[in-house]
Formats: sequence, C-alpha cells, structure tokens
Amino acid sequence: MKKKITTISIVILSILILLGCTKKPSNGTDPNEDPVDTYYALVLPEGITSNQPDNTKIKKDTEVTLTILIPNNHEIKDLMIYGINLADDVRDGKITFKMTGNLTVLFETREIQEEVVYYDYEVDMPSLWALPQASEEEIAVVEDAPDLLIFGMVLDTYKYFNYETMSAFEYVKVFNNTNQPYNLKNHRIVLANPMMGQNYEDADSKLGNASLVTGHLFSSFIDTDTFIEPLKTALIWLKPYYYTAGSGTDGYTKQFSSNLLQPEAYDQTIEDFRAFWHLDETTQVIKANNQPFIAKHPLYLDVGFYPIISPGAGQPYSHINRVLLRSLEIQKFDDQEGSASVQLLNNTASIPKAILDDPDLLRDWAEQHKLYDKVAFNVMEVKDNDEVMDMYAEFSNSRKYFKPVIRANFSGLIDVNKLEPGHEDGSLKVDFLSTSNPGLRDWPNTHEIQFRPPKVGERIAQLQVPVRDYGRLEKYMKFDQFETMRFVKEQVITYTWRKVMVKLIENPDDYPEGEFKWRLWEVESEGRLSGAAPKEIKAINLLRP
Repeated sequence: MKKKITTISIVILSILILLGCTKKPSNGTDPNEDPVDTYYALVLPEGITSNQPDNTKIKKDTEVTLTILIPNNHEIKDLMIYGINLADDVRDGKITFKMTGNLTVLFETREIQEEVVYYDYEVDMPSLWALPQASEEEIAVVEDAPDLLIFGMVLDTYKYFNYETMSAFEYVKVFNNTNQPYNLKNHRIVLANPMMGQNYEDADSKLGNASLVTGHLFSSFIDTDTFIEPLKTALIWLKPYYYTAGSGTDGYTKQFSSNLLQPEAYDQTIEDFRAFWHLDETTQVIKANNQPFIAKHPLYLDVGFYPIISPGAGQPYSHINRVLLRSLEIQKFDDQEGSASVQLLNNTASIPKAILDDPDLLRDWAEQHKLYDKVAFNVMEVKDNDEVMDMYAEFSNSRKYFKPVIRANFSGLIDVNKLEPGHEDGSLKVDFLSTSNPGLRDWPNTHEIQFRPPKVGERIAQLQVPVRDYGRLEKYMKFDQFETMRFVKEQVITYTWRKVMVKLIENPDDYPEGEFKWRLWEVESEGRLSGAAPKEIKAINLLRP
C-alpha cells in the first residue's frame, strides 16, 4: 500500500514540474515574459537588393529598404509588394516597407518612349521607282558585253560617321552576265580619277579596255571564293573605314602607323548593311575595305618597297563622292600562265579577335609583323617568279597583272543656280575635277544612279541620267570630261525628277542655308529610300542604247 502511494506522488510531481516549465503564449502585458520571435523570408528578383544581411530570415515588423537598379532609358512599370503596386512610391531608386509576412517581390520595367518630332521637308529626287523592273523573260545574258556588269551605284547615304563627308552604306550593284556562277576571287575593286595620267592618256584605257593605274583613291582585293549566281545581282559594299597605314596626301613620306579610324564604323557588319537597306539573306552582299598595296612611289624610289595607301589623294576611307568625276573599275588578276601570284599580307581575317579588340595587343602584334619595315594590314602583294612587283611607280605592271572586267564612270550634275555669266555664253565650262568649281551639283544622297551595258567593244558602262540633265551636262560640262563619261543619249521619259518628302529631326526653317546639315538631321523616310533599288534589276539595265 505504501509503494502505491509513492508511485502516485511521483507522477503528480512530474506533472507539476512539466506544467511549471511550459510558458503560456505572451499577450504582451506581462513584462516578465519573453515573447517568441517571428521571422519571414524575402525573395527578390534580379536588379533589386535589400539592406538586410540575410533575406531568408528577417524579423517581423523590420523596416526593409530595397535598392532598385533601373536600366537606362527605362522606368518602373510594376513593383508588387504584398499585392500592392508601389512603383510610384520609389524615390531615387529606393523604397522602404515593413516585413509583415513572407514576401516575393515582383518587378518589371518599360522603355521610356520619348515623343520625337519630325519635320517634313520636300526635296527633288530622280524618280527611280518609275522605271519598270525587268521581267523574268527579260533577265538574260547581254550579248557582246563583259561577263560582269555594273547596274547601279549609290554614291552617298544619309547614315554617316565623323563629319559630313564620310557616310556608311554606299554600294555598287553588279550583275553576273553569264549562265555560270561567277567567282570574284582574285578580283580588285579600284576607284580612281579617270582624267589622271595614263588613265586618260592611254587610248585603250579611255575605252575601259586597259586597267586604271594612276590616281588611286580606293583599292580592295578579294582573296576568297565569292560566287555570284548566274543572271543574279550582288551588292559590293564599299565599307568606309579600315586599318590604315600612313594616310594623307603625302602619306608615302610619313612615318607609318597603325590606327583604327572610327571604331564604331569599322565594327559595322553586313547585318547592319542589310538592316539599313531592308534586305534579307536572298540579296548577296560582299564587303570591300580600302587596302594598301606593295609598291614604290616615283618621287621616292630610294625608299624602296612599302605599303602604299591611296597615293592619289590620301583618303583613308571609301566614300566615292557624289559630285566629282570618278571611275570605279573591277579588275581580274592575271597569273601570267602560273608564274605570278597575289596575296594579302597581315590579313586581319586571320588575326585572333582577342588581339584585334585589344589596342595594346594589336600594337605589339603589328610591331612583330611589320611589312617592309612598316606597320600595315590587309596589304596586296604581287610576285612573279618570287620577285615582288612594283604596282605603282611601274604602272605597266598593274596593267600586266590586272585586266579590266567592267568600269563605271560617274560625275555630279549641273546646278544652274550656281553658274557664272561665262557659262551661258560658252566661254566657261563646268569643271568636275574640284568641288570648288562653280556650277556643280551633288546627286541626292541614298539615290542609286543607273547604268546600262557598255558599247560593243568597250568595258565602260553607260550612265543613264534623268531627262533634263543630259542636255545640261552636254552644254556646260568641259568637253574632255563629257567625252570621258558614257552618258546615254537615249532618254528614258519616266526617269525624271519628282518632289518627295523626307523627314528631319531639326526644323530647316530655323537655320540659314549655310548651316543646313542633311545627314546630321535626316532619318529614314519612304521618300528618301525609294530612290534606291538594291534588290531590283530595272529593264533599262539590260538594254544597250
């Protein structure tokens, strides 16, 4: 009996001890009680941080400050905290609130749409869109004509770099005038003054049947297989900047250096070109950069061989000029039955991108790969029986190793408002060899001038000008320059001038004429881009006058 009472007493004592160790939930009224702490978790999206050391354990009612990273040109659209959009409460990228429960913050931004005001401005443009396109039946080989034809050329585009004389997306439209794929490998694209030296003095050169050899303004060599399909066109993009080696009018006397001119322009890609002209992959685009070539200069023969760039005018860019008298020629390398070879030295296509993108690494690389003791890239070198050939001082070598395929001569137009009294009575003629001469007029930018097949026996494409302009050029242009050109006498009535509307970001009425900056203000507009036909073949392009 005593043992049973003892057992009951132990059980009762144990219950009392347990009850004494258990706390009732605090109601906050007893200062002697220790309350149970409550913690919540905070989940934040990318771009938002908090001032808490541990977002997974934040005490109830803690004031939390969020810092929000807002991308440039964006604003907060939604900032959801406990189901409420607090986007308007953010100040200087921060907002503060109390933790009252587990929370996942939702966050979204939107781009700020600034209203841009455009100003309509009426300009004259040749009505290229009025020229009918060639039908499938009309697209055929032009007999007794070169295998490659030049159909169109854009001399200037409103997209520009640096200043008003350098623009970005000019092209030459070429046509494979054969029933077989045409390979442009080992072809050279040359821009020159057709009135300079042997270009004008040689009878065959004046017909396009001997290569342009003096007054080079641009030279680009294609060293890889580049096929144009039969009876198809391709656009050769004259890319405006390149790795330069000693440029300038007297570049051959200067210390050569390696510079990347206008990196933002050099970085332009064929995809950028396609985007500008609204082209898809069905239109072939071939990129051409201005390149030096190994040669000697006739005034500095003692210097010996070195990479010459643009000795005719020292232009380190490919802008082909929409007012001056110029010739663009495509030439093909002649290997002299296998004894001669041509290659690009220090080809940037073979230099690792990590080196190209790092000026210090590129400088070190260039110093280790000098060409004829000069720093230069993408330099054309011609050898015959392992002997380097002079391609400038000995101009005959250029004609020996490069044969003309097709040439296009072009010039600006006549501005009757800038003629002088002597022009009207015939005592003066308009001279297209300098932009300072009175009476010159540019072709409108982003306009494609049109060419037709050469005369039989020649390799110079014939330039089709709008109706009113042939008569002006015939009357006012210097005779020898007019004779050098190949203007089409046969007029195309639909190829006339027409008023079109372009859009500017500045009001031209707010500026005097001398401060009017076309390419700085112009944006893409239907009126301007309708002056080019990069994807089309016009019916006249296939008809020889």
